[in-house]
Amino acid sequence: MKRKTKYTTITLAVFMIVGLVFAVVYSKTPSVRALFQRLANQAGFSDQYMCVFVPNEPSEFDTVDLDKLQAWNSSLRYVVNPQNLSVVTTTERNSLRQRFIPSDEGSERVVANIRVEARTTYELKQSIFFEEGFDWGGEVQSGKFGFGFGGGSAPTGGTTDEDGFTARLAWRGREDNTTADATLYLYSADRTMNLPYGDEIKIPNFVIPIGEWFDVKLRLTVNSEHELADGVISVHLNDELLLERENIQWQTAGDKPVIDRLIFSSFHGGNSTAWSPSEVVYAQFANTCLYD
Repeated sequence: MKRKTKYTTITLAVFMIVGLVFAVVYSKTPSVRALFQRLANQAGFSDQYMCVFVPNEPSEFDTVDLDKLQAWNSSLRYVVNPQNLSVVTTTERNSLRQRFIPSDEGSERVVANIRVEARTTYELKQSIFFEEGFDWGGEVQSGKFGFGFGGGSAPTGGTTDEDGFTARLAWRGREDNTTADATLYLYSADRTMNLPYGDEIKIPNFVIPIGEWFDVKLRLTVNSEHELADGVISVHLNDELLLERENIQWQTAGDKPVIDRLIFSSFHGGNSTAWSPSEVVYAQFANTCLYD
């Protein structure tokens, strides 16, 4: 009887594990998926904290709004210009597609903020696709793209608050006007390069491809105390470690440093038409997940 009970317990455990995995991977409902993700984490079956939910049903531009985005991701705080997002579904992936409309400051900004549990270290993975014909900009070929991290006051836009930080991805066009480098764009309390704006650090040995998906992994650890410069950030592109910076003092004031949000920041610019693309261009973002 004891042997039978033991095997029964093992069998039930296997079915539970398989059920959790299938629920996390295949659930089409954001709330159900989030519930099973938490259960899988608590059971030690996954180190995935959360994923940005993209539905299996396509949506056109000008149909996506705050309510729809919050229905997909309940922890979304706010979004700017959601009408410039759509949903593309294929057999390989579901992605958010963004249109970059030229403006007098570069292109219309799409910015969103998603709350996450406050932690000292997170790893963020995402897949990115710049569509054929993507224009990096005019005289100034630079912009932000994709998801990054924020904490505290999460400064951007030339603010010099020392009670928070942001870490985002950016592009910087090359002199050939057709290719661009990927860069980190960091608002840390100890930044020095381009005050009051962020430090821009080129990611070596990588040219951003057009018409081809590529994978980005960012891992960030905050400084443990305000007075210590022991923060770290690293970047993997297509599973290759290309950049790691240590001894960063992300935050020197306010509450104890933590990562408490994901920031989507994607636009050309900029503060003038010198940053603007020559026409409307497009990029896609998929498989965005946060890990312990």
